[in-house]
Formats: sequence, structure tokens, C-alpha cells
Amino acid sequence: MFNIITNNSGEIHAEKIYSKIYPVGVTTVKFVYDNTLMLVGMDNGSIIVIKIFVTEKANVSRELVDEYCAIKAHKSKVLKISMDTSSGYIFSIAKEGNFVISEVNYHSVMKSIPISKSLMTGMHHIEAKGLILLSDDKGSLWVIDVSQPVYIYPYSHI
Repeated sequence: MFNIITNNSGEIHAEKIYSKIYPVGVTTVKFVYDNTLMLVGMDNGSIIVIKIFVTEKANVSRELVDEYCAIKAHKSKVLKISMDTSSGYIFSIAKEGNFVISEVNYHSVMKSIPISKSLMTGMHHIEAKGLILLSDDKGSLWVIDVSQPVYIYPYSHI
């Protein structure tokens, strides 16, 4: 992660503010909360939550990064990840076909729902509507209402 700086003469510089090599592969990254949180999906099924803080020193903004928590959400590679900014819930799908709802403040999985035995290929979060759209490699599509309680609508019933 880099902080882009423009000096008085208009030259642009990139200052490294965060770099880390994890022991397993990073499979997906998502910025949330107006770029103050970064969610990192891992090859081993974990989700790393990273907080980004902006500080002011001598009229220069600086971004600081802190690894907040790790949540073991899945048994296999995390494929897609999103977050509901009002509730703090993290939504994710993984290679094993589960849709998982995790809670960032408690650093834990709230609910794991088996969706498909096929490879999950897509997840789209429509936060304003409280919906998650999921798809797999066999052509199946699901619409999940993530308002309380969570309800799954198979596409054929909509």
C-alpha cells in the first residue's frame, strides 16, 4: 500500500505505508468504510481485517496501518469478500461453496451456509438493498437477503 504525495514543484512520489508477506497466498482484497478498513481473503480460508488510520503531522496527512484481527471463516480459499458498513458484518464465499457471515467486532463467524457443491464464481453485494447475489460454475444463481433474518431465495423462485 502506498501514499501518493505531490510536492510543491508538482512532482508525484509514492511512499510505502504498508507491506507484508503472509505465509499463505492472498486471494482477494476489498476496501470498505471509505477506505479506512481493508479486508484480505487468504488461501487458507482466513480473512484478515486491516485498519487504516489517517493522522496529521506538520500539515501533512499520513496513513498508518494496523492489522486488527484474523477470522478463520472458511476451510478453503476465500474467493470474494464484502462488508455491510452499518452492521459490521463481513460476507464471503470460498472454494468449498459456503457463504459465510462474520462479525468484525467479535472477530468471529456468525453463520456459515452451504450454498453449492460447485465452485463459487461470483458475489455482488448491493448494500443499499441489503442483497447479496451469488453464482457458481454450474450456472446457478442465488439472491440472499442479508437483512434480519438471513433468507436465501433460489433464482427460480423470484
